[in-house]
Amino acid sequence: MKKEYVIWGIEKGTDYEQPLYTKAVSYEAAIKTAKLLEEKFDVTKTRIQIIDFSVPLDFTKIIKEGQNE
Repeated sequence: MKKEYVIWGIEKGTDYEQPLYTKAVSYEAAIKTAKLLEEKFDVTKTRIQIIDFSVPLDFTKIIKEGQNE
């Protein structure tokens, strides 16, 4: 697997974002799963983080991008 699609969101009854699903095999599958989480489980503020393992990870860039959301 070269890319990982991490779905983040806020579960009903909580006030903080957390990773909810990591097994999507494509971006399209991640979108469908995020919508399902929103519709069936009242998850809010879902977002998809794409981690590309084919390039070296730049943690400084990842942290900065996360702060801009």
